[in-house]
Amino acid sequence: MAPNELVFDEFNCWSEPLKKNFEDVLGFDIDRLIGVEHLVPFPWYANTKLDYSITVNVLRFEPQPDRTVILDARWSIRDPQNNVVVNREAHYSRPSGTPAEVAGAMSSLTGDLAHDIAAALREQDAREAH
Repeated sequence: MAPNELVFDEFNCWSEPLKKNFEDVLGFDIDRLIGVEHLVPFPWYANTKLDYSITVNVLRFEPQPDRTVILDARWSIRDPQNNVVVNREAHYSRPSGTPAEVAGAMSSLTGDLAHDIAAALREQDAREAH
């Protein structure tokens, strides 16, 4: 079995919904890039102390007829007072082909988004330090 390949087996069926998988992978990638001390997925308790909250609205995340995969998203970062400190739109694309290549491209695109969010978090921390 190749990486990023899903194989049907009538006795061992498992797959994860795309939304949950996307959220998990994005959180893992951001943590890997900046070393988050404690990542709290939404929803959280009202008394949870947050350094930042990140909102991601995925507009499109799918393979295209031209054998590319695209990810279009709007994302923002809010400070502890709930003020928007970063607000961006993003468009990413990667070539693909086979189903395994599509899955790999989707994983890479999620990593691209995580990289941009992590960079913005680092920039915001630098601004706050001055």
